[in-house]
Amino acid sequence: GQPIDASIICPRVLDAVAKGQRQGRTNFVFCDFPQSQKQVEFLEYRIPCTPRPLLLDFSRADAEDLLSLRDVGVVVETQTDAFYEDDRQNMMKGLPGLLRIPLCLADIERKEKGRGPNTIPGFEQQVVEGILSELLPKLKPSISLVLGLPKSNSDVLAKLLAS
Repeated sequence: GQPIDASIICPRVLDAVAKGQRQGRTNFVFCDFPQSQKQVEFLEYRIPCTPRPLLLDFSRADAEDLLSLRDVGVVVETQTDAFYEDDRQNMMKGLPGLLRIPLCLADIERKEKGRGPNTIPGFEQQVVEGILSELLPKLKPSISLVLGLPKSNSDVLAKLLAS
């Protein structure tokens, strides 16, 4: 229920980014990170990037329903309480550029009715497809605009940035 200590999770995130960069990757997606203000500060300090935090904004009741597909009782309650505790909510609200994606299981179910098997994995797939249908229109490719004085080599810089 408690956030993973920054001294444990942050080096793992840093290692994953370094490994990806060695393989030529420039975009990274981390789920359930950051979990605390200390982790936010680490991200800003150690990884030069422009973060784009996304919040899959389900109601508490929907969140409990989703968790109960995999876990039961105390585990569901502990995970839900941890996510909705004031410190975590305030940390998320303070993330610069936070994009909230309002989601509702009833709406997803209604749109996806009859698509896929009537099983837990089938429902989970419907939820993923429903989230994607809400998320993709809000995510746009990034464009870097390089402006400079004549002879400032901005054209060379632009080519390097694009590679």
